[in-house]
Amino acid sequence: IDALPIDEIADVPFSSQNSGVMHACGHDFHTSVMLGAAHLLKAREAELAGTVRIFFQPAEETFNGARHLIDAGALDNVAAIFGLHNAPELPTGTFATRAGPFY
Repeated sequence: IDALPIDEIADVPFSSQNSGVMHACGHDFHTSVMLGAAHLLKAREAELAGTVRIFFQPAEETFNGARHLIDAGALDNVAAIFGLHNAPELPTGTFATRAGPFY
């Protein structure tokens, strides 16, 4: 997981253990969600009609990471795609979505 060169000032049990760097973009959260989804999907694999690919998009903050995935063939033969990004401004337990691209 990548970290950013930011000092974490929060005094909570899950604060960064490394001075001068922290996970400020939620990538640790993204990893937890993705691993949980992969675990649940694997448990129901026999019920799935197709193939599920789970991957991170590199450079997602700069909006050019999708090009890397396309060039590598990660999106070949993909019928649908679902992306996720945390939104700390939303109340806990809620989920926001809309049709079409977000950016």
